[in-house]
Amino acid sequence: MKTKYSNEEIHQIIIDESFIQTIKWTNNASDLQIILDWCGQPDIAFSVVNAVFLHFEFVWDVKMEWQYGEQQVGMPEISHFYFEKTDNFYFISLIFDFHPKGFIQLKCNNLHFCFQ
Repeated sequence: MKTKYSNEEIHQIIIDESFIQTIKWTNNASDLQIILDWCGQPDIAFSVVNAVFLHFEFVWDVKMEWQYGEQQVGMPEISHFYFEKTDNFYFISLIFDFHPKGFIQLKCNNLHFCFQ
């Protein structure tokens, strides 16, 4: 069973409709980790895991914005996950179209989708 997908390999992972459980800085606050409530997909084999997360290495230019409406609660749902490679870095965008509405955007050197 593969436990880590890196960079362009992540295109085969369906991250849309996942929920964000936790956002945390790691590696002396240079990396960002987003722990997901991920429902899986039929073509990806995985056994029982403790955590599924996106890991972004050496992060900068981070923008996070979302706002809950009145009486809204719960984890942000990712409606669209997108990344693009430039010559020197990756541009990452997570969009929330449902509740709450908002986004996370950042730049990083590498990205990983991991089972732990």
